[in-house]
Amino acid sequence: MSARGWLVNSPGERSKVVAESKRYIPLLWLSFLSTADIEDAEHFGRFLLDRKRAIERSSDSLPFLASLFPHVTSFAEIANSLLGKLKAKRSKTIGIVVVELVGHDSDDPFPDLGTAVGAIESRDANDSLTIPARTIVDPFVREKLETDGRRFGTTQDMRLWVCMIRPADLASESRELARSTILGYVYPGPGL
Repeated sequence: MSARGWLVNSPGERSKVVAESKRYIPLLWLSFLSTADIEDAEHFGRFLLDRKRAIERSSDSLPFLASLFPHVTSFAEIANSLLGKLKAKRSKTIGIVVVELVGHDSDDPFPDLGTAVGAIESRDANDSLTIPARTIVDPFVREKLETDGRRFGTTQDMRLWVCMIRPADLASESRELARSTILGYVYPGPGL
């Protein structure tokens, strides 16, 4: 069984899956969130959002997101297809569930959901982050291991890392692969 994430309409008793992902977080999903949503979440990786506010936040950030991935010329068109479906619904809330896809280790120096969402809010395409080399303890044999440092030179690099997306997935000739990388698998029809 692989780790999955879900975007749901009306979280709770009558929730319906709008989109699903397997082993990655679709790029558009983080644009529904604010840093306050991340900080105030009752359970890390599970977010309950006001639908209208989330759609507005995502729509406002769409030009910035499209500029981060200029090689995906249809980024805005693809994103708007999901935004249109969400706008057509009457529910007060939507939910993003990525518990299986994120770790929450406060000692981990790598960028996380909060870092990625903060970069979207700041609209800084050149937001960079350097993780220094460090020593960790192997949890199985209890030996010390030296890790290499890592540099995330742009917001695009950092977003791809946090979302667990390979750059090749967006550079693919397959429109469907680019679409699922941006949105996840969106369930067809009005049954959102």
